[in-house]
Amino acid sequence: MERYARIQKTPAKEFRRGPKEKEEPQKVETGYGDVTEGLAAEAREHEANEHKLRMFDLDPRYGPFIGVGRMERWERAQSYGLDPPNYVRELLQTGKYETEGRL
Repeated sequence: MERYARIQKTPAKEFRRGPKEKEEPQKVETGYGDVTEGLAAEAREHEANEHKLRMFDLDPRYGPFIGVGRMERWERAQSYGLDPPNYVRELLQTGKYETEGRL
């Protein structure tokens, strides 16, 4: 019969680690203010506007949306008196967003 060495386990709390401390992102100091915050705010605004445009794309109150560009759909809805939201037209006229729907 072989004998094996008995190994003692260390208590579990020695291996427990506390929550890691989160490091603050380093701020870039320039003469233009905090660059990272400005870019993040702009990205959030862009995403919110894209969401509004997607909601317009999917809203059946303004007519069919497959195969029709956003601006064309907005203009058609306006001509039929369906009262499409003006912010959609304003967003599309800025040129920052696709005028074609994503469907």
